[in-house]
Amino acid sequence: GAKLHEIESNRQNAELTRQEAAGRHKSLEQERLTAVHAEQQATQRRTMLERSIVEAQRQASLDRDRFAAVEQRRQETEKGIEQYRAATGEMQEKVAGVGFDFPDAEGAWAKVDEELGEYRTAATEQQRQAELGDVLFALVNHARLSGLDAEAALQATNDRFARRFGHVEARLEGQGLSPKDATLDEMDALWDEAKAAESSGR
Repeated sequence: GAKLHEIESNRQNAELTRQEAAGRHKSLEQERLTAVHAEQQATQRRTMLERSIVEAQRQASLDRDRFAAVEQRRQETEKGIEQYRAATGEMQEKVAGVGFDFPDAEGAWAKVDEELGEYRTAATEQQRQAELGDVLFALVNHARLSGLDAEAALQATNDRFARRFGHVEARLEGQGLSPKDATLDEMDALWDEAKAAESSGR
């Protein structure tokens, strides 16, 4: 009887040991599955982050390209305007020297109104192009007779535009946006904000 009792006790102990081992195995398997799941999530987050970095780099490259293109156009425009203004000024001064000129700035402004009307009613692109040149010529002439520097005025306008648009871009960037992400109303509000800051001397 004692022998049987010992055998039964050993069997029970062995069963307990087996159950404990099975429990540990199950626990280890659960930990392994949890680790695998965590690794998968980490891999997904890393992939998403890498994609975000690539997209940010692509967007930054596009922004640099756009800025370079805008800056190039601005420089080309300023150069063309400077050349146009110089040629126009010389021509106007030459004809004024022989008396072929308006008596005053008021008369020159009437010519601006006349040329604007012709520009508005121009029927073809070629006519609009020609009338636009006449409008600009008349404006420069009016500026000359008013004692104003047309080139300096346009340069100041370009500078103001660049400064205000820079403010718009900076404010949008602070919100994690770019101009292409914002609505026209949002950009108009930031533009007005920049104008107000200039007016207040900030």
